[in-house]
This record gives sequence, structure tokens and C-alpha cells, in this order.
Amino acid sequence: MREVQVRCRGGRFRLARSVSGIVAAAVAGGTIVLTGGSATAASPPAMYDQLAYSTQVTVGGVIDSGATFPEGLGCTTASGVSRSNGGAVSIPALSLNAGASTNTVSTLAVGPVQTGTSTSQLLGLSLLGTPLLPLISADAIDITTTATSAADGTVTSTGSVTVTDLKLSGITILNGAVAPNTGIAIPGVGSLVVNRQIPVPGNIGLVTIGLSLDITLGPLAGTSITVGYAHSFFRPPLPVIISGVAYSNLVSAGPLTVGPLAATGVPCTGGTSTDTSLGITIPGVITVGAITETGEATVGSPDSSGSTTSTIAGVSLLGGLVTAGAITAKANVSYDGSTSTFDSTGTSIADLAIAGVPYVGPLDPGTEIPIPGVGVLFVNRQISDATSLSVRALELVLTGPVLYPGGTLPTYSVLQAGVANIYAVADEPIGLSAQVDQIDLLNKVCSEQEDAVACLT
Repeated sequence: MREVQVRCRGGRFRLARSVSGIVAAAVAGGTIVLTGGSATAASPPAMYDQLAYSTQVTVGGVIDSGATFPEGLGCTTASGVSRSNGGAVSIPALSLNAGASTNTVSTLAVGPVQTGTSTSQLLGLSLLGTPLLPLISADAIDITTTATSAADGTVTSTGSVTVTDLKLSGITILNGAVAPNTGIAIPGVGSLVVNRQIPVPGNIGLVTIGLSLDITLGPLAGTSITVGYAHSFFRPPLPVIISGVAYSNLVSAGPLTVGPLAATGVPCTGGTSTDTSLGITIPGVITVGAITETGEATVGSPDSSGSTTSTIAGVSLLGGLVTAGAITAKANVSYDGSTSTFDSTGTSIADLAIAGVPYVGPLDPGTEIPIPGVGVLFVNRQISDATSLSVRALELVLTGPVLYPGGTLPTYSVLQAGVANIYAVADEPIGLSAQVDQIDLLNKVCSEQEDAVACLT
């Protein structure tokens, strides 16, 4: 897997509390693989299925660097919903950089007519070559996919890609709107397709990819790179029993907020979905090893079950102030047709240390460790109600500003590593990103301050 580095740069990405039963979609060796659900359109209200992400890399058809900053909506008929996620990513092994990226999905219904829209935007793109002369570069790439389900269930879809100064070895080759499936041969490397469009089987929607690069020559032969992915399609309405999302590396810090880099949902019709990444770094803020996010469900009648799992091979927060070895957050649910039962079996945190000193106390659910002058570290934090469970392996809440190499993290910033959410609800507007419970955190932190009112306001 490729090392991924994340840089905070200004823009804030609001994240909504939600989870997803997204139909899994991956670009593997030039083939779109869609799993879960039927490929037959249905009379409204149909179920939306939206997904957008920034980059993905496969080697030999196997995912090497999973979807970055994914955002999605699925397994819902809810209208008027919008979700966004994004950030700046660098994959050094491929000299793949995007100064900023934003992925957004939304749904809208006017009477019986439903429309789903997914967009992906990347700014300051460079790929392969050297920093001074990248093989492929662009000032901006904008990808949009829209699918509309009519009153009779007929689905029409459109995709578009607009590039700003797309260059090959420093020479501008495209500028503006690009025709679908525009192919460009790159001698000694392979082939590039701009505005790659792939109809979803059953004519229920469309996949649009900004740049699809297949490397067939040289040391990277067999590598496929996706830059800017957006799909929009519809599924027949089905009862949603189990949904959820696993994600990692959420930084909620005002204008420095960065959404989850790796995330995956639970396929609400049953099955397994996975997202992976390796070596994620926001310098001075959070560094982790390999990440694997998994969502799975078994849907029956009446018995169903599901789980989400976030596994990370090593964590460092605030430049090593908080460290841990392998951590796993896991949320499980079983449903017998009337009652949902939740648990966190499988959750673990190894080798936790504060300021280099091993922590030898208990790590029971909800463990709180005050860190003087910094904030409160929640370990194995669990938040639940009658229909959901959220398990957060590590969650650091700052009670004052903290300096880091890129600036200052404001008071009440939240750093999360390893989060698993599971839900047993029907037809909620659910998405891949998940909001930090800021009010809950503020109430808890402020209640321990000398002037709680001033803290809350």
C-alpha cells in the first residue's frame, strides 16, 4: 500500500452525523466493480446511491491505496440531503498531489421525480514526474454525475468533467469541458482517459471519473490511478435494517478541520465493504500506520446482524504526546425483528502512552485521561441509544489552544483515531462522513471548568 500524507490547508469541511450502506464501487484494472443490490430500476421512491472520492490506486487489480476523503449516501429515499468531505492529499510513491479536494453528494425530490448528484473537485493536481516537471498536472478538475429517476422509474444520467490547464509534461493539452472517454496515449507509460464514463448495469445510473490512468510500461506497470470519482444511481426500495460507518483520522478544528481520509459503510443489503490506507500524516497533529476500515452485514428475516471495524497500526497525536500501538474500534449489532442489541466486542487499544510514559490504568469503556495544559483523552469512548452505538478508540479534546508546525489548533478541537458506528434504523439520510458530537463534548468538558457558562458560550 502507498504512504499517504495529509496537509491541513484552510478550508473547513462540515461533516454530518451519519453512516452508510453504500453499494461498494471500485476501479480495478480499468473495470468498475459494483456489488450489492439489484440492477433493476423501481417505481419511486427509489433508493439513492451516491459516492464521490478524490483518489484511488490499484496494482494488479488489487486496491493499493483506498478511496481518499470519500463521501456517500446510500440505502435511503430521503430527499434534501447534502454531505461533503475533503482535504489535501499527497501519495509520495506516485508523486500524486492535490492541494485541496472536496467531495459532495446530494439528493432532491420534486414530486415523484428524484435526482441524485455527486461531485468531486481537485485543485493543484500533479502526478508522476518531478515536483518541477510533473508528468500530468492541472490547476483544477471538476467532476459531476447526476442521475434522475422519473415518475415511471426510468433513470436518466449525465456526467461531466471540466479541467483547467491540464498539462502533459508541461504542455497544455486540454482546457475546459472534456468530451466523454477522451483517450490520450502517453509514450513509455500507458494510457490516460479523461472524463471516463461507465453506465451502471441495468441503466440505473452512471460512473464518471476525472482522470483514469493505466500504467502498462516501466516499473509501475500494472498500476491504475483514479483521480476524481463520482457515481450516481438508484436502487429499488428495500427495508433498511442495518447501516453503519467506520472511519479514521477526523480532525475537527474550526478552519483547520479535515474530514475522514479513510471510511467505509455497511452494505445495507448484506455483504462486506472495505477501505484501506497506509501512513497518514498531518504533521504535528496526527500520524498513523496502516488503516483498514470494514463494514459488514447479514440481512435476514427476521434476524439480521452487522458490524463496523476501524483498525490502525500505530497512532501518534500532537507530535507524540499521545501514542498507541495497534488499535481497533468495533461496533456490533444484532436484530431479531423487534429488538436491537449492541456491543463493542473486538475493541482494543495496545501500548497507550502519554508523554512517553506507558499508561497502566484500566481501559474500560469511557476511560478519561486528563492531560494538563492540553485537554482530555477519551479512550474506548462509547455513545449509544436505542438504535445506535458509536465506539471511538481514541478521541482527544483540547481544552485550550495548542501550537503545531502549521499553526494553532483552537480550543475544543477534537482529534479522532479509529471510530466505528453501527445503526439499526430504517431509511435515514445517511452518509459516509460522521460529525463529532461537539455539543456533547463541550458539555462534558465545560462542566469541569471553573466558569462553565463562559466555556459553553
